[in-house]
Amino acid sequence: MAPRLAASASSAVSSADPIPRPQCSAATASVTVTAVLPGAAGNIGAGQLARINPTFASRYLSFTPSFVLVKNTAPFTGGDQTIDDDTYRRALQAQPRTQWTEDAIRAVVRGLDGVRDALVSDPYGGLDTPAPPYGAVCFGDSLFQLPRDVCSPYFFSIIVAANPGVLWESAGSAPDTITGLQDQILAALEPIRPISTFPTLVQADSVEVAVRAQLVLDQDADSGTVISAALVALDDYIGTLRLGGAVLYSQVLRTLAELPGVTDVENLRLRRAPPRYGEITFGPPATFGNPNDTVAIEASCGGNLTLTQTEVAVFDSASTLNELTT
Repeated sequence: MAPRLAASASSAVSSADPIPRPQCSAATASVTVTAVLPGAAGNIGAGQLARINPTFASRYLSFTPSFVLVKNTAPFTGGDQTIDDDTYRRALQAQPRTQWTEDAIRAVVRGLDGVRDALVSDPYGGLDTPAPPYGAVCFGDSLFQLPRDVCSPYFFSIIVAANPGVLWESAGSAPDTITGLQDQILAALEPIRPISTFPTLVQADSVEVAVRAQLVLDQDADSGTVISAALVALDDYIGTLRLGGAVLYSQVLRTLAELPGVTDVENLRLRRAPPRYGEITFGPPATFGNPNDTVAIEASCGGNLTLTQTEVAVFDSASTLNELTT
């Protein structure tokens, strides 16, 4: 059976100013939310969301979560639907044929909810060698694997890129305990981990990317609607990129040019920010940016944004690095 999609719904979020001001009133905004974990369990009914998870709020919000009242006016839908055939077929083709190879480990990690991509780093060659598929081995002449030295511990690294909104470390207390992605990965690897072989989990370097462009619109097209659609389309494209996947100028140009109401795209430039501080693992030295005043690194006309194998592109539609005009 194919994996399930994550459910989503529109919700109303009300926020009150923490400082009493008689002239101010509570503000209300409607937003679209998506369940972090896929499956039919995410199809919750209307009115079941009542608050922001306090553990998530303490890590990602700069204010007390009690200042925000959450209510989903519509039920979540889509969690019982399956992914498309092409995506599922690629996942099946990527399944390994041996137990403890780099491909096998990567398949286990990528199969967990909340993992966008994973990369196994085995610099000393201590993992198993992949076996050739489908009858390409002469059994009388080939030695499949050397005996493992169980007395000598061996360590290797797994670089993991998590989906937005997924906590890396476990935190909280009952009934609000959240099992972090790090502990979920270690638990999934434990049943198949050979003796004296230990994985080290490392978060991937998140690189914020953005776009500067001028969109030429049809006479009847609404500027605000087109720009909003452009940000959603860019988020969809960049969100599919894997570790080390370059942001292609041609693909961004196509994404914008195919939007309804757009007749031309001018002065397109791709931008990136330095990797986020605290997520650098290894590789060439990086210049850390101030998150409150990030200076964009802009590629030349027609230039792609090339990332290393330990970097993953992330897109924030609300980022000040984006500059879309009409």
